[in-house]
Amino acid sequence: VIMKGSAESAYDYIVALSGLLRSAIGDGSIMIRTLSDEIDFVRWYCELQKLRFRERFTYSVDIGEGTDMQRMLPKMTIQTFVENSVKHGIENRREGGSIGVRVDQLNDALLIVVSDNGVGREAAAASGIKGFGQGIRTIERIFEFMNRFNREKAGFEIHDLFDASGNAAGTEIRIIVPDIYRFDVPEGKEAKEK
Repeated sequence: VIMKGSAESAYDYIVALSGLLRSAIGDGSIMIRTLSDEIDFVRWYCELQKLRFRERFTYSVDIGEGTDMQRMLPKMTIQTFVENSVKHGIENRREGGSIGVRVDQLNDALLIVVSDNGVGREAAAASGIKGFGQGIRTIERIFEFMNRFNREKAGFEIHDLFDASGNAAGTEIRIIVPDIYRFDVPEGKEAKEK
């Protein structure tokens, strides 16, 4: 960017990258963070993608009224799915695309929806893009492990989206975390579970 003479774009890139790095590193020994911090991380990541794709990429983040932004989540829970949407849905779409993140408080759970208007999973697979990466498998393993210590279970579902003609119109991920969900392992349980 600097080589092309765009000092303002270079500055924007550096600011977004430094925000992303600060948010990613934080306290490296802690594997959970607040929903507020996770949303900030997602925004920094998306700002970097906007610089990369320019007008080919847009995003939105909507937080429902009454959502507790201080509740805890595993680090990168939302960002991992946003990154996957960019890589598998938007990146190989000539006209680019958009990603939406919506967070809502349901009666007894937090609902996080990440959606894109990308090529869809089938088209991504047909074009040689490999399936979901290590990040999503890691989030799945974290939920599986923590579900052992929680009566109410957290998890996610991935759905293909289609237009009125039945053509692929993107992907939607729905993450549900019960209100009473705990991310700490009860004393003495960790060793028994290994």
